This record gives sequence, C-alpha cells and structure tokens, in this order.
Amino acid sequence: MTGLRRALLALALAAVVVAAGVSALILSSEHEQLRGVTAGLGSVIGLSFVGTGLFAWWRRPHNRFGALMTAVGFAWFLGGLQASSLVLPFTVGLLFDSLFLAICAHMLLTYPSGRLETRGQRLTTLGAYAISLSGLALALFLDPDDLGCGDCPRNLLLVARDQQVVDAMLVVVNVMAVAVCVAIIVALAARWRRASRPLRRSLAPRALVRGGADRAGRPGFGDRGGGLPGRGQRDLRRRAAGLPVGAVRVPVRAAALPRLARGRGLGADRAPG
Repeated sequence: MTGLRRALLALALAAVVVAAGVSALILSSEHEQLRGVTAGLGSVIGLSFVGTGLFAWWRRPHNRFGALMTAVGFAWFLGGLQASSLVLPFTVGLLFDSLFLAICAHMLLTYPSGRLETRGQRLTTLGAYAISLSGLALALFLDPDDLGCGDCPRNLLLVARDQQVVDAMLVVVNVMAVAVCVAIIVALAARWRRASRPLRRSLAPRALVRGGADRAGRPGFGDRGGGLPGRGQRDLRRRAAGLPVGAVRVPVRAAALPRLARGRGLGADRAPG
C-alpha cells in the first residue's frame, strides 16, 4: 500500500470516528430538539463530502479539489459541535459554524484544475475565509441567551454581552457575503462561457452545489445572527438543502476530465500556445 493510500485510509477512519463522536454529542444534547434526525442527517452529509473527496483525491492526487472536498466534510462536523451541551465543544462549534461554506467556495473556484488561477479568484476566496473567521469577533460579544437559547451552554469566548455590536458586525459580514457571492457567480459564469460544450456538461453539477450553498444560509451565525442549536434542526435542513446531492457528483465527473480538459476545456487548462 502506497503512502497516499495509507493517508487516505487514515482520513477515512478519522472521519468515521469524528462522525460518531459528533453524533454522540448531539444525541446527548439538552437543547437540540430533533437529536436523532440531526445526528443521522449530519453524519450522512459530512461523510458524503469526505468519502467523495477522498475518492477524487485518490484518482487525481495532484489536484487539490479532492482535498478541499474532504476538508468541507471535516469542517461540517466541526460546526456540528455547537449542538453539544458541553461548554468547550459548543464554543468551538459556534466559532467555526460557517467554515465549511468558505472551504466550499474555495473548492468551487478551483474546479476542475484544483488551483486558484486568477487574482480575482484568490481575493474572493480570501474574502470567504474572512467572513467565516468573523465568528471569532462575533463570539466575543454573543450570548446564547440573547438568541433565545436559554438551554445552551455558556460561550467561553464572551467578553462583553452587547447585542448592538453583534448586529453591527452582522451588517458588515452580510455586505461582504453578498460581494463574495456575486464574485463567485461572475467567476463561474466567465468560466462557463470559456468552456467547450462537452466540458459545460461536466461543469453543470457545480451549479447545483452553488445553489445548495446559497440555500444553506448566510455566512456567519445563521438564524437571527446566531445559528445556535436551539434551532439546529431547521439550520441543518437549510444546510442540507442541496450541498451533498450536487457535491457528490462533481468529483466523479472530474475524474473523467483530464483528457477533455487538455486542449478542449477552459482557457486555463489549455496547453500554452
């Protein structure tokens, strides 16, 4: 067994362990209403991303697309920790709730080459990660009680309880989110126009993934600026609306693209003239 296969197998086993751990935390939660549904559906979504990403990574090890899809799955589980009734996992999940969306945007912009090929793509990806990591600033002023989650654990990062500061931050975050979404749509549309007809058919599932990401909820803290587990089952349904269904199709087609992409695909994949 090669080193890559051993590493991918280790990641697959780690994903199963992580899914089991997060599910156990959800099932023992005191503030999650639909614990069984949330734990089961969340595990299926996360493992779908990880499994499909590992397959694409194995088929095309020099393409970062598979690694990014795998990272989306692990980030999904990381955000799921906010369903826990334990203080530390809850705070970690609250902090990284929307990280999976930033990695998903990164993944979309790299398809099918696995690279960010333009300055615009790199700036858009940087903006997506900045929005995701804004959770750190929000967590400093966010009290779960302010969001109607009296049964939630306390926020370990809370410095000062100030809903006005949180609301002001969310306005900035939402403006940035709109700009990032528009930039992603423009980048995908430009890539679509440059693509040949056969490659357009291969790119089509990516539009489904984008649609799922848009329906998944705005970056940040979700409902009322919180996305807290008191409404976790509703948030999970939004996040599950389309992401894995479209996402699991992308790498399967991506694995068949190398010959097509060379010479007949996107401008970025053509051999230098």
